[in-house]
Amino acid sequence: MTLIRVLAAGLLSLLGTSLAAAQPGSSQPVRIIVPYAAGGLVDVMNRIMALRMAQTLGQPVVVENRPGANANIGPAHVMQAPPDGRTILATASYFSTNPLIESNLQWAPEKLMPVARFAVSPNVFVVSGKSSSVTLKDYLAEAKASPGKPIADAGRGATQTMVQQILADTAGVKFTPIQYKGGVSYVPDLISGILSGGVAPFNVALPLVKGGQLHGLAITSSKRSALLPQVPTMAELGFPEAAIDSWLGYHVPAGTPPDVVARLVAAVQDATSNEETRAKLAALGAESSYLDTSAFKAFLQNDLTRAQRAVKLSADNR
Repeated sequence: MTLIRVLAAGLLSLLGTSLAAAQPGSSQPVRIIVPYAAGGLVDVMNRIMALRMAQTLGQPVVVENRPGANANIGPAHVMQAPPDGRTILATASYFSTNPLIESNLQWAPEKLMPVARFAVSPNVFVVSGKSSSVTLKDYLAEAKASPGKPIADAGRGATQTMVQQILADTAGVKFTPIQYKGGVSYVPDLISGILSGGVAPFNVALPLVKGGQLHGLAITSSKRSALLPQVPTMAELGFPEAAIDSWLGYHVPAGTPPDVVARLVAAVQDATSNEETRAKLAALGAESSYLDTSAFKAFLQNDLTRAQRAVKLSADNR
């Protein structure tokens, strides 16, 4: 009986730890692992979400940055974490693209479970404010007349690169991609006109288009932005395939119990419906865009299909 009591006590201790992680009011924090540096857009958006999610979950929610290796360190860490709901991975387009373009990955998508999507942020096709092209139709006509125009390349696998690759393929034009290291370091060359055009994140494009340094020719969102109402959507212009927004969501280690996942889903849904949270995200150029687990899975499959097309186009154009 003594051995049975010892084993039972050990089992209850382990179960208690798991339950503490899954129950409201636990003092044990939930960690959101962001695979990017602190202070960036993805980091800030996740900190906004963490504030509201902590209220819903009834326990602390903290953001932990694990940048590096093209956003591959964070997923590897979360994949190896206990599947108890206390370690969440902040995911974005890298989740679809990195497995297609990186060798020797230390993580695998199938080892991570989708929870929910919480936001999308559009991208804007821009040219210099000095450019003679004031519409996408003009720009593409010039590109067809003079193939090989230099265009900003945000990096292999980046959402912005996917947009321009699919646009070029659909429109039947050829560009010469100029690669830049780090974020949106190509923006000064867009403004000066060294580059014929490129795709920029909305939060980067907004002040420059409003200030006249750049012209916005098309936006990837499903409808025109109230902040840039003069910029038509890709779909309006006949290029729905290039209407690719940046997105943000959450994954957890495979094997996380369904009830724990359900609590996290509820916290994400609450945060994305909260007016204060929505306003804070909107101020960063993002839109609260909740998808539950099932809808998020379907979205990820579509995102993977687009990523596969873009990666193939990139390889074909080398």
